[in-house]
Amino acid sequence: MKAQRDVLVLSTSFPLQKYSVSGVFVERLVHAMSKHYRLTVITPCDDGSSIKASDTPYFLNCFRYAPRSWQVLAHGPGGIFSAIHRNHFLLALVPGLVLSMFFSCLLKAKGKQIIFANWSVCGFIAGIVGRLHGIPVVTAFRGSDVNLVKHSFFNHYLLAITIILSQRSVAVSAALAKVLSHRYPRLAKRIHMIPNGVDDDLLYLERLPPRSEIKLRLVFIGNLIPLKGVDTILQALATLPSDISLKIVGEGVQRKALEKICMTFNIDQRVDFTGALPPESIPVILMESDALILASYSEGRPNVVLEGLAAGLAVIATNIEGTSELIMEGQTGLLFPPGDEDALRSCIQRLYQDLALCRLLGERGRQWIKEQGLLWQNTATAYADLFEKVIAENLRR
Repeated sequence: MKAQRDVLVLSTSFPLQKYSVSGVFVERLVHAMSKHYRLTVITPCDDGSSIKASDTPYFLNCFRYAPRSWQVLAHGPGGIFSAIHRNHFLLALVPGLVLSMFFSCLLKAKGKQIIFANWSVCGFIAGIVGRLHGIPVVTAFRGSDVNLVKHSFFNHYLLAITIILSQRSVAVSAALAKVLSHRYPRLAKRIHMIPNGVDDDLLYLERLPPRSEIKLRLVFIGNLIPLKGVDTILQALATLPSDISLKIVGEGVQRKALEKICMTFNIDQRVDFTGALPPESIPVILMESDALILASYSEGRPNVVLEGLAAGLAVIATNIEGTSELIMEGQTGLLFPPGDEDALRSCIQRLYQDLALCRLLGERGRQWIKEQGLLWQNTATAYADLFEKVIAENLRR
């Protein structure tokens, strides 16, 4: 019965080219959900000339919202808000993006049994379209939009309206669900928590031995933007032994500034900036690493931490909402206060001086992922169960 359902997926971030890293975790969820439903994905176009081949188990469509070379709002590092923060003139593209998204959603929603929106902007538009077509909407909040509520009245009301327009809202972490329920207590019954998962292949990765005299191999994976705190990692590394290396996987506006920090601290020979890599390359990166570092000031429920745990790496992360529910201090990883380079340095030193502990933390982290069942197929099943309840409620009206 479920296989006959047609679902429309709306997201501002989704891989358009084969090696794109934009919205990879949304694509992985969609891929897992394709076992339950026929899925059509709509997302903004980018400044490229084509989208990837249609050999995927879902239909992928992108909508134009500006001349091709101007379509830089949605798929860059950090998404729409980071793009606008880098260049305020891009605000002029927002009305076109919103209108194009609305009409594309309005057209593609015909004949669908449910609309699945990712992030508040998409949920708001999907909610309006859903009311016009009589189609129920489920919106997933993934961290960035919820965190902005603390600093913006606009986002506060946007989230409230989105939750009202959606039959159900999903938070990807217990911390996000708590924030939403606290801020919108009258809407708390509509809010559910469904955690993201990881590919089960990560559970079977094995460490590759170092190719040089490096004793401890650190890795950071993410966008190179201020929110991620990569400068804190570099400052901590500056006074640590030279046989500790760091690989930085990702791209963003801070790259040149971070490379300059490396030159200033004379650590450029042991810091490798790989740039953005295709998702298929990440497992090898994890196999060639001993510990993963996340130094973010704010997160929803960072998938990179889940992937690090699943791959058997020791994880060092900031003690913030979203990570503190994944990392048990001294059991599955180590935690430090955001921006505290001294505390981070101590965490790294602890692993450097006790490699057995480093391996033990990795083993415990992987076991915890298994025990929690944090796999994409389980996440997809949880969404499918929720979708069926919402569809059934809509049919009874």
